[in-house]
Amino acid sequence: MSLENRGINRRQFLKAAGAIAGATAVSLNLPPFIGQTEAAAGKKIENVARGLDPKFAELLVFSERSYRINRKQERYFQKLKPALSVIPQNTSVHGQIISGKLGRFGVEGTPEKRRAGRMERSLRFKNITDAVERRYNLPAGIILAMVMQESSGADMFPNGLDDGGFGLCHMQPSVAQQFGMVIYGDSNKLRDKKHGKELRYVIQKQGFDVFKLTQYDDRLNRLLNLDAVGRILATYMGGQPIKGKAPLETAIMRYSGRHNYRKYLGNLKRNMRDLRNTAYITSVASAFDIRNTNLSINKIPVGKSGSAFSAYIQAFWQENRAGFQLDKYVALQAFEPNNSSRVLASYPDILLADEKPKKSLLERARESLQK
Repeated sequence: MSLENRGINRRQFLKAAGAIAGATAVSLNLPPFIGQTEAAAGKKIENVARGLDPKFAELLVFSERSYRINRKQERYFQKLKPALSVIPQNTSVHGQIISGKLGRFGVEGTPEKRRAGRMERSLRFKNITDAVERRYNLPAGIILAMVMQESSGADMFPNGLDDGGFGLCHMQPSVAQQFGMVIYGDSNKLRDKKHGKELRYVIQKQGFDVFKLTQYDDRLNRLLNLDAVGRILATYMGGQPIKGKAPLETAIMRYSGRHNYRKYLGNLKRNMRDLRNTAYITSVASAFDIRNTNLSINKIPVGKSGSAFSAYIQAFWQENRAGFQLDKYVALQAFEPNNSSRVLASYPDILLADEKPKKSLLERARESLQK
């Protein structure tokens, strides 16, 4: 049956997109920039995955990073969308088995499969998020943690509410246009289910081809989508603060909305800790290697000759580099947004601090009696 006659059934769309997610990639060269891992430099990573090179394992784990580059102070980022070309890549990955399955609100399955599935899918875009965080002087890992929360690393999935949000970091129509993004159709609403349905149809009709789809909507361009997220955070953290909130908290609250802020912040903390957990990431890689002995890239078997996980992630990094002009992006002017130094100084307390354990009803009752 043709796509034109199939209609726009969300369940069918999610199933098809889930099958496509993770299926396109290219060669296996390391990208030119993946954030400098100063704290990890010189430290041997123990218990690395089967065949996973320790130096590559270091690149997968976030630590404090040096941003000592020339920067231009800037306050207004709405019109700073980079002018970059898209160069279609004609290569593929076959035989991959990814943890969990993609459902309406991200990865589904057991808690451990959801956790690993977010990591496996999202790390494919780490060289892009590294470059965006570097350009806008943002905390290392914050945008990748947002990708894990927003789309679970599936770049053609709509948001769970199906109200017009698209991209690795879901972006609503009106917000995208505010930051210079070209979107499909003429929607200027914050939430627009009709727009969401129409764009899902285009994605389906184009066979989930990420390179073709960049012609229709900038949010489906991995690099432009994530760059816009960087510009949004830079704008919000440098703007009028929300009462009682630090600049970074203000930026996160304005991005997520007041209603979702507490849950969104909690999920970012969870993801940021996972992205800094060497033991966990290497365990994910080991499990991936065991499942993916039949993985092939460009018809070349890679699952039995080394680390399938390393080959899989590096293939996507190279696709990002070649297909979206990542080298050119890295060479662009870097910026210092208002309050960025405060954000870099405060983010460990906001995003990395352990959650305080919840007090039991008995403990709270005792405290109340003591007052």
